[in-house]
Amino acid sequence: MFPNFINISSPRTGSTWLYKNLKKHPDIWMSPIKEIHYFNEQEIDMDSSLVSRFFDKSSWLNRRWRRKLTEYLFHRFHNPSLLTIKDLKWHFNYFFGKRNARWYASLFKDSGKKQTGDMTTGYSILNRASIATIYNLMPEAKLIFILRNPIQRSWSHALKRVRDKNQTPETMDERKLLKYLKSKDCQMMGHYSQILANWQEYYPPEQFFIAFFEDIVDCPEDLLLRIYEFLGLKTSPKLITNKAFKKANASANNGRIPEHILVDLAELFYEEIEKLAQQLGGKASIWLEETKKIVNRKKVSMRI
Repeated sequence: MFPNFINISSPRTGSTWLYKNLKKHPDIWMSPIKEIHYFNEQEIDMDSSLVSRFFDKSSWLNRRWRRKLTEYLFHRFHNPSLLTIKDLKWHFNYFFGKRNARWYASLFKDSGKKQTGDMTTGYSILNRASIATIYNLMPEAKLIFILRNPIQRSWSHALKRVRDKNQTPETMDERKLLKYLKSKDCQMMGHYSQILANWQEYYPPEQFFIAFFEDIVDCPEDLLLRIYEFLGLKTSPKLITNKAFKKANASANNGRIPEHILVDLAELFYEEIEKLAQQLGGKASIWLEETKKIVNRKKVSMRI
């Protein structure tokens, strides 16, 4: 059984908030692990020995696999009430199963008649060949795409990487930070027009739900109701609790971007934001006005 919907949003656009809220809907079943990472990590070597996968430091895929497994074991050790037979079977299959289309489908078999989705943010920058694979397996899947100002998204993502290394913005190596912000992957995650073009090569417009990160912060209840309607589910406000909205406002506050970095990011993403404003309007038009002001501030300072 394949999922009914797929998140194609980039990291740091509210996908964790959305995952937690979708889990609360009585007609939705979400996998215990938020991000499955199948289509963007199909090259992972599941035939290698467990010993090599635990100690091979050369493979970032093995490093991520070890980290997720360690997190699971640590969390269940401190929360033994969560360790059920069903939970153990699902995670054993996820961590040690042979990764193929049948394995991927088996991760959603516990959903019964409920809808389910894959929330892997890494799917945002899949190439068209990988998207074609998804389409061949799930041509009826609905796609959720939430956009965040590329400047704010890349800064938020960079800060998360800093915190993941137990550093703070005050102690980080700014050269490494700038290198990441200007890296191909970071820029690709903010080039939403290309992401859309890649997925629209296969999926028709009626299978897309497009929203903005600001909707999570400003009107989360309305956004959830619209997503439920898009998925063909019950849309009663009684299905939503205010507790679900606090995370969005917290994640929106990543501190002020230093002016010199802000200018660099504005110049990096100016053309993309201009393209989004023409293509989507709405919040993207506001992003463009803000970006123009940033770039103009640099021009004024250079003349002085």
